Amino acid sequence: MGSSLTADLKVVIKDPFFESWLIADISMLESHPKMFKPTKGDINKIAPNKADKCGAMSIINKLVKQSGSKRLYDKRWHAVRAFENADPKVIAANSRSFRRFLRLLDCPLYSSQSKQPA
Repeated sequence: MGSSLTADLKVVIKDPFFESWLIADISMLESHPKMFKPTKGDINKIAPNKADKCGAMSIINKLVKQSGSKRLYDKRWHAVRAFENADPKVIAANSRSFRRFLRLLDCPLYSSQSKQPA
């Protein structure tokens, strides 16, 4: 009963779907043609800086279907494989909520603001 534990806790409120961060790295999507097949129209919905408001779940489901995959989008299977080579700087360029997350992690690129891409 003598010592107390303290923790530095930071909370990020973001759009409800993690998939907005997943689709924000368009080059990562394009590097996985067996999982995702983004069209120019899809890319225009995501970039520049629109991934948080583009309807990420509907886009990601469409991308998986267009790839000819026999499986539906699976958050654990697709996201884990996709994020193996994702670039945080590219994600940040297209997702304000990810920039806010980086700012709270004390990323030097976003130490003073997270509204605009660095």
